[in-house]
Amino acid sequence: MADNSLEIRTRVRMAQWQSIIKECKESGMAVAEFCEDRNISWHAYYYWLRKIKDYITQPQSSETEFVQLPSPVEVPSPANPGTITIRIGGVAVEVEGHVNRASLKNVLKVLQEM
Repeated sequence: MADNSLEIRTRVRMAQWQSIIKECKESGMAVAEFCEDRNISWHAYYYWLRKIKDYITQPQSSETEFVQLPSPVEVPSPANPGTITIRIGGVAVEVEGHVNRASLKNVLKVLQEM
């Protein structure tokens, strides 16, 4: 039980640290600038980065669990995949696949006003 809670805590920490590191990379800021902006020690940042790399590269448990997935459900394809039918109330509108987006938007506005 204690081993399991330790693993859960480790995974939570890794997820938190990965989130911060991802945010830093996506910010386009230098690590020092990002850390200063977020009031994070850059020593902590690099510690987290090293721990994440170690965690990812460490051999995982040899226990394998299998989960049975449901069979995929086949959805029948429409007779003409380039055409859709929009029904609002008693009105049905067929739209060809190559319709202008602005025109379709105008048609939908008119239908909503009905």
